[in-house]
Amino acid sequence: MRKAMKILALILALCLTAGLFGACTKTDGQNPGENDVNNVDKDAAYGTTLDDIKANGKLVIGLDDTFAPMGFRDEAGNLVGFDIDLAKAVCEKLGVEAVFQPISWDAKEMELSTGRIDCIWNGMSVTPEREEQMALSSAYLKNHIIIMTNPDVAVASLDDLKNVKIGTQAKSAALEAMEASDLYDEIKDNISEYATYDE
Repeated sequence: MRKAMKILALILALCLTAGLFGACTKTDGQNPGENDVNNVDKDAAYGTTLDDIKANGKLVIGLDDTFAPMGFRDEAGNLVGFDIDLAKAVCEKLGVEAVFQPISWDAKEMELSTGRIDCIWNGMSVTPEREEQMALSSAYLKNHIIIMTNPDVAVASLDDLKNVKIGTQAKSAALEAMEASDLYDEIKDNISEYATYDE
């Protein structure tokens, strides 16, 4: 298992070297604001090339620190989880310190585009919009968006979402999937957005 983790970390490090460090963006020489995430030049590094990160000696990693099991706080308040372990292993291979910066998930694009963080590493799903806005590493986890309900709530099909209250994390892939659905106009008033995954 340990050998497999080392191989996975090395593969991810190579992917990161090739693409992720160009993920920070800017808009025509001006500092982007919160609403500028659509005006992104993903090839324009914001001082976060791999050489810059190595020279700085650290990789500032933005994450939602409530997203178990990927990155969350244990009872002692320490960051733990799969992404935490993997990021530390990759940073060790790169010879830099992993610096974890908790961020608001709905502001992740702004955090990245302004250079406050060097990358987002937190089980973030690949979507067409995100591929347009930032450079992404190869996927290292296959995940699915699912619907979970209380036992007394019956949801057998997407049509059943018209009759229930829906909660999701703000600016999440799950929200994007709902917005892209043919049913969105019929369910949009049922949706509540929450700041954290746990909420």
